[in-house]
Amino acid sequence: MKRRTSPASTQPRLRGLVAAVLTAALCGVATAQTTIGIGQSLVVSQNTGFESNSPLILDGGILNIRNPFAPVTVGATDAILRNGAILSGNDQFPATINFFGTTKIGNPTSTGSFPANAMYFIAPTESSWTVTNRGDFELKSGLLVLSGSTFLRSASPSSGPARLLLENDSSILGDPGKTGIPGTPYTIFSPSVGLPRAGGFQNPFGGGLILDGTSANPGGLGKISGTGTSEIRVPVTSNSSNIVVFNGTLALTNSGNHNNSGFYADPLSINPDSRIIFGTNPFGADNMYAFTGTNTTDTGRFLLEPGVVLRVTGEASVWRQQANFQALGTIDLDGARLVNSGTLAADKITGRSYTGPGFRIANLENTTTGTFSGNIRAGVNLNTYSVDLLQTVQISNRGRFEIAGNQTVEANNFVNHDGTLVVNGQLSNYGGKLELLGGVLSGNGIINSDTFVGGGPGVAKFRPGSSPGTMTINGDFSLLPGGVLELEVESTPGGIAFDQLVISGSILLNGRVSFLVGAGVTASDVAGLNFFSCAGTCQIEYGTDFSADFPNRPGSTWSTDSQRITNLAAPFDPSAPSGPPLFPPPPWAPTAPVPEPAPFVMMLAGLGLAGWMSRRRLRTTRD
Repeated sequence: MKRRTSPASTQPRLRGLVAAVLTAALCGVATAQTTIGIGQSLVVSQNTGFESNSPLILDGGILNIRNPFAPVTVGATDAILRNGAILSGNDQFPATINFFGTTKIGNPTSTGSFPANAMYFIAPTESSWTVTNRGDFELKSGLLVLSGSTFLRSASPSSGPARLLLENDSSILGDPGKTGIPGTPYTIFSPSVGLPRAGGFQNPFGGGLILDGTSANPGGLGKISGTGTSEIRVPVTSNSSNIVVFNGTLALTNSGNHNNSGFYADPLSINPDSRIIFGTNPFGADNMYAFTGTNTTDTGRFLLEPGVVLRVTGEASVWRQQANFQALGTIDLDGARLVNSGTLAADKITGRSYTGPGFRIANLENTTTGTFSGNIRAGVNLNTYSVDLLQTVQISNRGRFEIAGNQTVEANNFVNHDGTLVVNGQLSNYGGKLELLGGVLSGNGIINSDTFVGGGPGVAKFRPGSSPGTMTINGDFSLLPGGVLELEVESTPGGIAFDQLVISGSILLNGRVSFLVGAGVTASDVAGLNFFSCAGTCQIEYGTDFSADFPNRPGSTWSTDSQRITNLAAPFDPSAPSGPPLFPPPPWAPTAPVPEPAPFVMMLAGLGLAGWMSRRRLRTTRD
């Protein structure tokens, strides 16, 4: 994939992920004991501040924040959390702990059994508490475990962004059962579902990782070192925040909600193998990632794993896809826009996937730098299990849009402005049409809709087949002014091969038909070739702007009638006998032979010569 430098507007935000921030202090009662080792425990029952000159050092012990009669707030500046547990010990009055400055997590001096085997934030499953980072969380190594109903919130203060930085392939896991074994499977009862559910960190009370920022101070989650995989096995919510991977892989494996956020793999364009994964929960919990507002995937590689849904929700929502994105799961466009200017390979894109009042038409825009290949499915009405024509996708293409032989694209309308559209599979436009206003259409596939080539500001070329081959159109076909239908005739070891159009509806030819005759093809080879095949008898209508040419066989002749158009190519052999055309000219053409194609076509124009010449000059300039 061609490496791209991130837009200038994103550079300050990316540099902010690794820049230092101003620290803040929380006034309160300082405690003399700041180091808590293995086997030690400190109970805090009133508002407390651990200042940077006497920081909190957790090295395998337990900090228990509890008061049975009132909530407790604790602040810690420049804390060192090597391993151990910080817990809220009261169900009725959840605790709050705020981290300022630079909080260093991991690199323990000694390890042991739980809680000295990782760094834990623990709350009772019947309640919840908030752990807030207002500076930099530096997860150096090992595991950060959010246990019970624990929210880890990274909130940017007005002085600068708040960031959570992963180093050396460190990970954030969940241990809701407080077993001391991070990520242990467990079963809980969800009242919203009424059935037991299993998950690495999923419960009816919520919890997980929250990245809160603003447009001025975006929050951030960054993997800044390590060549392996760092995993976030808790639900992630990001608001105006950036999730960045400078090297290695970051795997999000337990759902998420992302609003006005950016995802950057290899933002500096120096590690193209860097990757962000929207993955499956290893314990079978929710596998849906939601985008609202404006979200961006940029640089590097992305993977949407099988069985995972990425839903873009809201008519005002836009997903700007600028990376190398492979979607093995489902992309669900719920009335939103997907603007692809990178490389997007999608196993399945759907319109809205639920029933309800009203309807939404989603949009997929493939820009001039975008490359798309994949399947797009129309929305399914869950009441009748049939295709709902109102739940489809409108597609516009200016880049390269390819439908492989095993792929199907179902849309409402498809407009090809000036890109390349390759249809080797099936393209169905329910209730709509395919418009080729410019660019090139080619392939051996099937188009299920009326098809229009030309009529736009540029030249639109239709090349059926694939050197040569057959294209099927189940609908009407119209070649309009500005449209060029290129029909190949080639000599092959097996005989003469030529392009064909199989059309179920009517045919209008009001543009230019170019016969591309290959080397070794003689006049007798092309005698009687029929380039159109219809369900019954072909009915071809010729417009006043119809013309035909032979770019590499000047002097060739051709013939038309209401059922077909065919040609006779004059051999290049100068010793070949000359004679009158074997096929009579159409009734509206002059009978006098003409040696050159240009004067011949000019005479065909008749009284419309001046207009034809002006249009021809315009088309030639654009070609």
